[in-house]
Amino acid sequence: MKRYYNCLFVVLVLLTLSCRKEFPKVNDPANNNYANDFKAVFENFWNGMNNNYIFWDTDTTDWDKVYRHYQPLFAQLNIENSNDVKTAYLYLEEMTSTLIDCHLCLTFASYYNLLPINPSWERKKKLPDFHNPISRNSYFASVFDNYCDLENKAAGVRNSFMAVSATIEQKILYLYLSELSLTEIYSENSYNQVKQAVENFFDLLKNTAGIRGVILDLRGTGGGYLLDLNLLLGQMVDTKTEFGYTRCKTGDGRLDYSPWIPAYISPAAGAKKVTAPIVVLGDMYSASMAEITIIAVNSLPNGYFIGEQTWGAQGSSADIEAKFNSGIFECQPFFEEVMISSHAFKDKNGKQYENIGLRPIMEAKHDQQALNSGKDTQLELAIRFIKQL
Repeated sequence: MKRYYNCLFVVLVLLTLSCRKEFPKVNDPANNNYANDFKAVFENFWNGMNNNYIFWDTDTTDWDKVYRHYQPLFAQLNIENSNDVKTAYLYLEEMTSTLIDCHLCLTFASYYNLLPINPSWERKKKLPDFHNPISRNSYFASVFDNYCDLENKAAGVRNSFMAVSATIEQKILYLYLSELSLTEIYSENSYNQVKQAVENFFDLLKNTAGIRGVILDLRGTGGGYLLDLNLLLGQMVDTKTEFGYTRCKTGDGRLDYSPWIPAYISPAAGAKKVTAPIVVLGDMYSASMAEITIIAVNSLPNGYFIGEQTWGAQGSSADIEAKFNSGIFECQPFFEEVMISSHAFKDKNGKQYENIGLRPIMEAKHDQQALNSGKDTQLELAIRFIKQL
């Protein structure tokens, strides 16, 4: 199965780039694996971004100016010189620092012993309200023990994937997912604790009379499968619901875009429509597929988002084998991989939130001191919100 996922991190100014002089069309950099000097490294990377980047119509970075400034600088560097390698690394940090794609991540061949370059992470660390993510142990030590009803609890961990499901005060259903990879879990024949926790939530959806509300806890949740949207939210709707639009590129030209294609939530087999409030809890580490899920929930008449402004990485990505005209590409042997979004996304109102993030209807700031004492103030706000509706 090819993997289509959203990974792991200012208002966008819409630009028309038709006035910019286009550089000549070049071959796919993935077909050139012989970048054995820094001039070739630069050309392959610059052309790869020029051809594959999905946000050239909204990104304000002048990529032609980047070429004119950095091409002669790279041409002067010696790839066999360790100091020049460090200089090239700094140039790449500068070149990519303003690019809005929050999936953008440059990884390098292990030989060079260089850390990945992730511009959105560097920007995030400079925010005044930056904080570390919630420890996943909190969902056992705090949420699970202090807020969930004993008789309806289920939790499981499989590798890095963790799921917690339960009722809160009997009538509020709760589900925490550390990632949105349910499709992968369900594609396996073996049963596991994560699947058990998710199945517990689905059973509660179908069998709990008089549901007061649903809380989907996606704090700290990053990438996953687009198919998870129907697998999860499809359990709570009974009609096909349009919630946004997506597009990719159709050629190497910067503005060779496909039409915007509608994105839907489709009901799952045996789905039970939830008319009670569906609240998504998110924070600054909710990214990618978590953000797509938040947008989908917000499109429902009974959907709400509470917490912190999210990461701002709604563009989806795909494995390089998918062979889109946009997205991930190789620039070996200097780079291991250049990760960028393969698709752009906008909500049903036509708004894009890449490098901006989604703002909650009610803000609940991260409170580490309270969490350390077993008190989850963000979850408590979600519970109060549901009970007041």
